[in-house]
Amino acid sequence: MAEHNIHHSIWKRSDYKTPSERAFREHKGLKTRMYVEGHCELHSKILPPTKLSAREMMGALSVLDSMPDIILNDSLATVRALADYLGQRSHREESVAVNLLKQAVYIEEFRVD
Repeated sequence: MAEHNIHHSIWKRSDYKTPSERAFREHKGLKTRMYVEGHCELHSKILPPTKLSAREMMGALSVLDSMPDIILNDSLATVRALADYLGQRSHREESVAVNLLKQAVYIEEFRVD
């Protein structure tokens, strides 16, 4: 059986220090069990998403918290829904949306169901 671990769609961990930043990074909808090989490939091909401002992060967290469980229990659906929201916002939020959609390709292929 192939090994798997947890991918956080918001990384690098060291950039998220405050309780609200950690709550955003650790949100259940933004964590995916992935096969290690695909997880490593994702990180080798995609740079970390730009860190949102505190205000932008709280807006994104509010959107995540309002999503129904049927979406939150599917990390691919969550990443796509958050990307849809962020893609209509500021330039920085749009760049995170593009990053999340790039990650979605790997999440779809390498997630552990």
